[in-house]
Amino acid sequence: MIIRLGEVEVFFPLEKIYPEQVQYIKELFEVVQGKGHCLLEMPTGTGKTIALLSFLVSYQVHLMTQGVGSEQIKKEGMKRTQNVFRLVYCTRTTAELEKVLAELKGLYAYIKEYIPDLEYTGIGMAARRTLCLNEEVLKEKETKLINKACKHLKNNCQYFKGYVEDQTLPPGIYTLDELKAHCQSTVKCPYYLARALMPLSDCIVYTYNYMIDPKINELVSSGLGSNCVVVFDEAHNIDSACIEALSVEVSRGCLDKAWKSVSLIAEKISSLDLKPLVFSERKDGIRTDFYAIAESHSSGRRSTVNMPGSLRAAKGFVSAAQRVVEFFKTKLKTMQLTAETTESFIRALEGSVFVDFSSLVHLSRRLRSLISELERNGHSDDYEELARVCDFCSLAAQFKKGFSIIFEPFDAFSAYDPVLRLSCLDASIAMKRVFSTYKNVIITSGTLSPISIYPRLLDFAPVKSVEIDVSSRRGLCALIVTKGSDQMTLAMAASNAVSSTFSLRSEPAVVRNYGNLLLEISAVVPDGLVCFFSSYRYMEEAVSAWVESGMIRKISENKLIFAESLDHQETERALDGYRKACEIGRGAILLSVARGKVSEGVDFTGCYGRGVIVLGVPFQYTESPRLKKRLEFLASEFGIRESEFLSFDAMRQAAQCVGRVLRSNTDYGLAILADRRFNTTEKKAQLPRWIQRHVTETNSNLSIDMAVALSRQFLRRIPTTQYYN
Repeated sequence: MIIRLGEVEVFFPLEKIYPEQVQYIKELFEVVQGKGHCLLEMPTGTGKTIALLSFLVSYQVHLMTQGVGSEQIKKEGMKRTQNVFRLVYCTRTTAELEKVLAELKGLYAYIKEYIPDLEYTGIGMAARRTLCLNEEVLKEKETKLINKACKHLKNNCQYFKGYVEDQTLPPGIYTLDELKAHCQSTVKCPYYLARALMPLSDCIVYTYNYMIDPKINELVSSGLGSNCVVVFDEAHNIDSACIEALSVEVSRGCLDKAWKSVSLIAEKISSLDLKPLVFSERKDGIRTDFYAIAESHSSGRRSTVNMPGSLRAAKGFVSAAQRVVEFFKTKLKTMQLTAETTESFIRALEGSVFVDFSSLVHLSRRLRSLISELERNGHSDDYEELARVCDFCSLAAQFKKGFSIIFEPFDAFSAYDPVLRLSCLDASIAMKRVFSTYKNVIITSGTLSPISIYPRLLDFAPVKSVEIDVSSRRGLCALIVTKGSDQMTLAMAASNAVSSTFSLRSEPAVVRNYGNLLLEISAVVPDGLVCFFSSYRYMEEAVSAWVESGMIRKISENKLIFAESLDHQETERALDGYRKACEIGRGAILLSVARGKVSEGVDFTGCYGRGVIVLGVPFQYTESPRLKKRLEFLASEFGIRESEFLSFDAMRQAAQCVGRVLRSNTDYGLAILADRRFNTTEKKAQLPRWIQRHVTETNSNLSIDMAVALSRQFLRRIPTTQYYN
């Protein structure tokens, strides 16, 4: 169908459009009319992606036709010109990237039915691991080794040679597999071709790190120009992604490898003509994006100093790097947990190794130019750990605020494993450059509530902040369970309350109540049931207790049990088994963790997710030194209280867990929030409106028996309604 917004024709490739999609498109239309950024929350399973793509691509097509005659279109084709924005679509994962490209491909085919002469190019960008075609490179299993092999074999790779000779791609939308197939047939490297074609493409789809990580952004996104509409989809955790991108961690193993890399560079430059290894501002002036970030943010030091003379010669860099690595090794020999500012760290570093401030600022930039020269001379090696140390120094030297240097001598299991972290505390540092560079930035998700906190976390003023509700959705039954079956003793004995507070959750009665809840609900809910714990540690404790008590055996009689783990491959096998059990009608339970892979990137459509249980409010571990420092920073700089942020963060994770089981407007599912703290007015108010609507007084403060009765009633009614999938 075609929807008209003023003069703009919006091509929507489905037969039916929901009211919330129409509202979403209208909100987008108002934003892209001018320059500015927005926050848009649209419930999960309501067709957010296709609505977003339909409008933005249609608006691009509308701008292409302005001032262009039909004869010119027939002669030259309809192409994007300078006045037409480029669409940059950022996803959390590669799996989501593929889904977006598939939706975009269907939309493009639909528009071509109406405009046959349209020339539009949409490509996805992914890591070498995903795009590489060289069989020698793909023999490696680890991402780091794949990257190293690619760089080492590049000059002799037939696909790279083909890319150098021909960097063209016919117009169209290419999924990652289609891009690889095209490059296989034309003998080109899909990874380097995708990178080269970004400035020429109408739509680019890639993961967040290509936009916000300064170590990658300069390589990939620097040529896009400012006339771009940047979309961050599923961006409820955008602040966490920004902090992770700008944090650097150094361990003993990292420093050992960094020292070997410095020694290797020293050996190589002694055997080479030194002239090409002398830094030139004119030739090597492209900077790591750290510098652009520092210049765009108020807490960054604006250094206009060119590369200092002490680093221009390769031997000067080697000498400085060796002394810096030695300093780090000394720092890791202590036994006390410490935290200090970047200023005190840099002062200590300058005083100990006699490397001046300007040299530390440019250390990362100099290493990258040196690596580039060595690679041009046929010397390709792994300098990742040395680059990490240089990045650590350059970032710390450029920011007076927004970072903390934290030394942790022991790991989570109390074993001596010292780690020095440059911990980013301010998410706005990464986003400030994005907001200042691009025309429009759209931050959207199904779980942005409470939406008012994001402008404070990211330090920007949105032109629009909208939470779109779904008044007609009846496919969700949300219940808050606060107690066991014995209601008489709730007020007198905490042991009968359902809660996962740190002091209570190892109590046998609490673990038993959670086990009873899972047992009873698994007997009622058909097909797939996903159960989220607040942490991996608590999941292990609870499952161990259930094994000892025989509870696991009883639960497994209702459904097969699978569990998420920290190992990616094990989790994939568990998901495969879970889906097969649902498909054959046996039913399955997936034990997962809030903030884990399953909660953030796996959809449980239809029979794969008829129910979700969140066991405990998923608060972060408040004893973490990094979290403590961030909470102090948020309170002092943005006026965000500790309890406010922790509660907000926990409830967005809980909402994300609930959203896993509602993947369309015709889908239905049961959502149980099992913790008495969910029943407070504050916690309920922090849920998205599309969940709040279902958390009625009748559905709150329930015992396990009452929750089971309401669940049974809902599941008997819903398949007979129009919401049956």
